[in-house]
Amino acid sequence: LPVQGDSTTGGDISSLIAFDQQIGVMWSNQANRITYFAARNDSDPDTVWSPRENALADAVLDSVSNDEINLAACDSDGNLYAATRTQLDNQDDPQVYILKRDPAGSWSRHLFGRVSDNHRQTIVLVDEANDQLHVIATGNVSSVESIYRKSADLSVLLFPPGMGTPFIESSSDLRINRVSATKQCLNHQTGLLVLANDQDSHYYLHNFIELTAAPVIESFSPQHGPAGTTVRISGRNFSGASAVQFNGVSAATFSVISSFEIEATVPTGASAGTISVTNLSGSGVSDAAFTVTYPPFLLSTSTLGPGSITLDPPGGSYDTVTSVIAGAVPDPGYIFSGWTGDLSGSTNPDTLRMDRDQNITAMFVANNGGQAALQETRSGSSSLSTTVATDTPLTRVDGALYLAAITTKSSRNVISVSGLGLTWQLLRAQCSGRNHTSVEIWMAQGNPAGDGTVIATLDAAPDNAVIAVSRYAWVAEGDPVGAIISG
Repeated sequence: LPVQGDSTTGGDISSLIAFDQQIGVMWSNQANRITYFAARNDSDPDTVWSPRENALADAVLDSVSNDEINLAACDSDGNLYAATRTQLDNQDDPQVYILKRDPAGSWSRHLFGRVSDNHRQTIVLVDEANDQLHVIATGNVSSVESIYRKSADLSVLLFPPGMGTPFIESSSDLRINRVSATKQCLNHQTGLLVLANDQDSHYYLHNFIELTAAPVIESFSPQHGPAGTTVRISGRNFSGASAVQFNGVSAATFSVISSFEIEATVPTGASAGTISVTNLSGSGVSDAAFTVTYPPFLLSTSTLGPGSITLDPPGGSYDTVTSVIAGAVPDPGYIFSGWTGDLSGSTNPDTLRMDRDQNITAMFVANNGGQAALQETRSGSSSLSTTVATDTPLTRVDGALYLAAITTKSSRNVISVSGLGLTWQLLRAQCSGRNHTSVEIWMAQGNPAGDGTVIATLDAAPDNAVIAVSRYAWVAEGDPVGAIISG
């Protein structure tokens, strides 16, 4: 090996592995007590190798290199894993380390077992689909040899102390060792198969287990809807899912799209609460709650400035999930400038899916010869917080009109609005018919101190809050949006 350079002992070993379009070699050097690694790209000549890396070295512990090495690589990120054994002999000393090399070539070590555990012949197996690293080793308890297993998350590699869980043992075979496995990348289809033998009884023994991990729910969409709504659940470990529940009520139907995605139908009788997915290894529960809505669904409308809103179908109360077209109609001399509430932007007409109570506000500004114009909009959101702020700053423009629309669910009052060094005042407050959602419009006009975010402070923390702040140019100073309604 061109990068070796140092003498080894007669008992040293090496191991080869193909990974991430590379060939890697790890070798022990008991002379200088370091375990080394080097790699070569598949496209490079045989004699071109990367600089030698210290995979395991410790000047304090000293004798950490030994003649046991087992390598594994499966994951799509280019990580490499190794099981190595030290020569340390104090009972509390580390005996087996699991090493991890990331794609950048950095190594980390993770304790698998101490000298008192007496592990040897250790092998590693990667289950990327379930985010697990399985480590199998021979263990000796009271002169009886058996095969033991420990597992850890690939992202953490924290192994429990002790021998581990017995994986292959027999009352009639007392020297089970020389453990071997299929060496393939594991998943729920392959399972985990391990073979060993007893040199005294002359028997081969094996064990096989299905590989699943408890589901993990990361998100779901939509966040609300009536019975019959199809909800897409995202996460991991969904393969083999046996149940999906909405606040304890089993889904009417569900389909496992992949290990990372499930589609489930909200069942009749479900109520607001968390979503859970269950497989053989356990259940995963969502952090957020799914809100079950019930008809009739009410659409509350309001206007800011002279104008009106049309609805198709009309009425504002809908007994079933309905697509409603909302149109903003300005009075003569005014133009429509945008939506706030459960509609945003300036599309006119726009469409809402009425599967819950909603609230929309249409904003109108004076035409002023067609010169008034919406220049920018910045928004932000928060959950279970008494403040909500725009995610990005608004631009400082002297004389511009800034309108902030703050929507809260459940309904909360806005105590104050601040930002841009301007004085903000309330224009209008509107609540839905069931007092579930409220919208407040605040305004500021003048010469901002500079670019900045806008923040609203609430009298209590709602489930969700959204703020949208728009900047308008070429509007009249002093009374840019007509009469101001206080309170």
